[in-house]
Amino acid sequence: MRAPKLSIFNVVQSVVTVCAILFGIYGLMQTESAPPPANVFIDAPPEIAKITQPERQPVRLPATQPEPTPRTPVAPVTKVPSNPDDRGNGTILGSVVFTDGRVVAGMRVTAISSGVPINPPAWDYGDLPRTHAAYDEYFRSVQRNTRETETDDSGRFRFDQLDEAHTYNVTAGNADLGSSQQAAKPGTQLKFTFEVPVMLAGIVSCDDGFPAEYTVTVAVDGGGWWDAIASQSFRNKDGSYRLRAREGKLRVTASAPGWVLEEEELVTLSSKGGELNLKLTRAATVFGTVTDTAGVALPGATVMLGNGDQEEWDGSKSWGDSREADKAERLVYLEEASSEAKFSRKRIDPGMGSGGASTVTDAEGKYRLESQRPGKNVLNVWYAGKNVTREVNLVSGGNQQDFSIDAGCRVSVSAKDQSGNPVALNYAWFTNSGGEYASPQQLAGATGVLEYAGISEGTWTCYTQAEGYAQVSQEVIVGRGTNKVEFLLEAPGILKGKVSSGGGKVPTNAYVSLIPKADKKSSPMANGDANGMVYAMLAADGAYQTQALKPGQYALEVQFNQQDSLHSQDIWIVAGENTLDISIADRCNLTVNVRIDMEVKDRSQLYVAVSSKDGTISRYDMLGERTQAEFTFLPEGDYYISSYIEGAAQMYVEVTVRRGNNSADFVIGAGNCVKLTWVGEGTQAAKAGIQVGDILIEYNGRAINSYQELGAAVQATTEGDTVTVIVVRNGSTLSFGLKGGKMGIAGQDHHR
Repeated sequence: MRAPKLSIFNVVQSVVTVCAILFGIYGLMQTESAPPPANVFIDAPPEIAKITQPERQPVRLPATQPEPTPRTPVAPVTKVPSNPDDRGNGTILGSVVFTDGRVVAGMRVTAISSGVPINPPAWDYGDLPRTHAAYDEYFRSVQRNTRETETDDSGRFRFDQLDEAHTYNVTAGNADLGSSQQAAKPGTQLKFTFEVPVMLAGIVSCDDGFPAEYTVTVAVDGGGWWDAIASQSFRNKDGSYRLRAREGKLRVTASAPGWVLEEEELVTLSSKGGELNLKLTRAATVFGTVTDTAGVALPGATVMLGNGDQEEWDGSKSWGDSREADKAERLVYLEEASSEAKFSRKRIDPGMGSGGASTVTDAEGKYRLESQRPGKNVLNVWYAGKNVTREVNLVSGGNQQDFSIDAGCRVSVSAKDQSGNPVALNYAWFTNSGGEYASPQQLAGATGVLEYAGISEGTWTCYTQAEGYAQVSQEVIVGRGTNKVEFLLEAPGILKGKVSSGGGKVPTNAYVSLIPKADKKSSPMANGDANGMVYAMLAADGAYQTQALKPGQYALEVQFNQQDSLHSQDIWIVAGENTLDISIADRCNLTVNVRIDMEVKDRSQLYVAVSSKDGTISRYDMLGERTQAEFTFLPEGDYYISSYIEGAAQMYVEVTVRRGNNSADFVIGAGNCVKLTWVGEGTQAAKAGIQVGDILIEYNGRAINSYQELGAAVQATTEGDTVTVIVVRNGSTLSFGLKGGKMGIAGQDHHR
């Protein structure tokens, strides 16, 4: 039976946010300058290992400075020697190598127990000295518990005196090569692999003058876009640059204020590196005015430069295949070229499709695009669903391009109440008989009046809504010129009441929904969804209240979602106040008794979820410091109880819920096994008798605590090996004999 698929996006997003805040605050508190990174000796050719950085220029300050605002002095966070709280006899061994097998010596490697809390102390603006002290202690704790070493001349590293019961996050890296992290238990042998550094160098030149600072960027094909892998600014008077790149297909660009690259370069770089000269040219500026056919300025029009098809890159053509003189000047090897060495390249035409910059016109219909590459290009103007395209040949300096575009018809929308008083409208939109939406441009109209341009001639349905009133609509025949539409808003209805069961229970996270029965194709309402539903959440005591209902008949439901409904009935709404108390059946209750292992340090995001096996019911309950999760108003049936701990395990058990009160026990803890979620048909695991739902606890004599550990254990075997796999199924321990290598299974971290 398949395990429920629970998304961990929110959990991961929360951790990333916490880490971002943590490092931001730490940067504000740190008063000492960070020490420069230690030199790393790389077992690589001399021309790669000897990397020089450009001299950094001091920050220039004005002659006079304002008096600084006095603040409470903060004690510096001093370096704390490693003295971890966790001790034992465990060892983690590892090595760091390049993808070509060469070792990396002098690489910094750290290890820290996953049990060390990652959440910083609460920030108290009312007591900053105490907050600073708490953060100082927090970071001291992190530093104290971080073991640090370096790889030796053979690229190996070792951590001793580790607690065998802990999992450690081991990180290897430096500023040049990046970093990589793996989680491992003592007794594990790790291997970190980094891409071989490849050097790209050259000269950036200009025909007229030279910028004070220029930037060179190298990017790789990310599958539809270019991902920058290296970008560095230079102030060298000779225009030289040198930076790390990567073997393979690359896009190399140079930029400077007021200058653009004459020709972008797509190259194929070999492991020997290469030299590529780049040329900057004075940038072009495009400006102009966009008006309608009557000469009226059109604010809010979108202007985009570049919409042609970019020339396709043929990376198969190598440098050695060309005899053109300009290629010989622009492309040179750092070493003498050989028949095996390839450094292919393709120029991008600086015209069609090389732009991509966009802007919108201001209140006077004017636009301006700066820092564009001279040459052939395409200018596109969009306004209210209309488009004008023009090919242009840009030159350095100013290029004026004015546009006139058919702005279609204009519609002015206003409203009054039943007493004839003007009512300010919030929004309006238009649909035709086929349900298609118009794409007009909203203009700056009078207060409370909505004005739109760019609507085609024809019959439209106009929808609008004002604060405190129900959404209304009427048919409009739109012709050339300006069309006026006025709505008469009738008094709205309000529905309020309470929802509870006969026993006085109130459903948590439920709401009351109302769908107009007279208009099944209703457009979205202000406080509803795309089906025209108006809804109101239930308060803790079951109270609810809706606003601005159009008088008429509605289908009312009390529900958790459209598949999980507790009650339904039809109701008439009249102008003014309507009251309806709703009684619902108790159905089934489920109490989940939760045991939380001591390894779980952070309980702030801890939850228990219940989902039906048919997928129609899905509810959750945040635990906090509680040890019970409550689920009420459940239909009878079979359910999964599940939870997830970030960085540890996803757990679930199955339970059958019947009428009345039900209870189940559930354990939340760090992963200590792997639960199989898939066994491939015809694979050796399937042939041996291993099944989905089996809990794998041992592989080839090695205890398995995570899916990552299982993968490492499998990779350490070959097809010629004979291994034993031990699983737990329905409380019984089973042993299977398999060959090494791929098993044909998938699973997830689990706690049993």
